[in-house]
Amino acid sequence: MIRNLTKQNWSIHFGWVKAHTGIEGNEVADTIAKEAAQDDENSNIVYDRIPTSTIAISVKEEGLKKWQAQWKRAE
Repeated sequence: MIRNLTKQNWSIHFGWVKAHTGIEGNEVADTIAKEAAQDDENSNIVYDRIPTSTIAISVKEEGLKKWQAQWKRAE
């Protein structure tokens, strides 16, 4: 579907939404989007990428753990 729209000069933008929980209609939208993403078996599009904010938090936490370990070993 996305390829067909881009061939028709549609401009498609994807964005990450932090949470859909508790917002009426968003749970259904999530379910429909996931089903649509799985329908196209020939698609090379990846829908399960990790948000950069999640990676940044993980890197920060790991850095803090290493710093704390060095601090404990210091005289």
